[in-house]
Amino acid sequence: MFEITLSTTIAADAIAAAFSRLIPTGLKIDVFPTSDTPDEVGAIWAWMEETNDPAWPCSIAVIHHGDECELGSYPDLRVAEYLHQCFGCNVLCCIYYPFMGISNPQDPYWALVIVSGQWYFADTCGTALMGFDLVGAEEDDKVELIRPISVPNVWAK
Repeated sequence: MFEITLSTTIAADAIAAAFSRLIPTGLKIDVFPTSDTPDEVGAIWAWMEETNDPAWPCSIAVIHHGDECELGSYPDLRVAEYLHQCFGCNVLCCIYYPFMGISNPQDPYWALVIVSGQWYFADTCGTALMGFDLVGAEEDDKVELIRPISVPNVWAK
């Protein structure tokens, strides 16, 4: 399971269509606009949630059968990169991969973000995305891109 966050809201059926182009043909895909459970779980089951951050309004939780979906070693990064290509949106992901060298997986404020085709190490501290109240939030309380990051080839199988 993984979660990604988008810089724009995209309809559930458009997300499902993107998944259908990304994974092998014929696999069952369910993408719900809210938390819901399919009658029969397929290869991908995802649901969307609104966030508190207007700059990152849409979060997508994804449960998938890794081998069947052929999403590789970094499924969230692969999906993020694909949605970025399809819809032109920025996508925020977790950072807890060996290539990042992050030692504290309990620190919620670091993220990987893809913007304009480039991956960045980013800081989400103080943002509405992390649950900070928008009332009184400073103008600079946005996801901060710290530095460009080279990620492994997410398209390798």
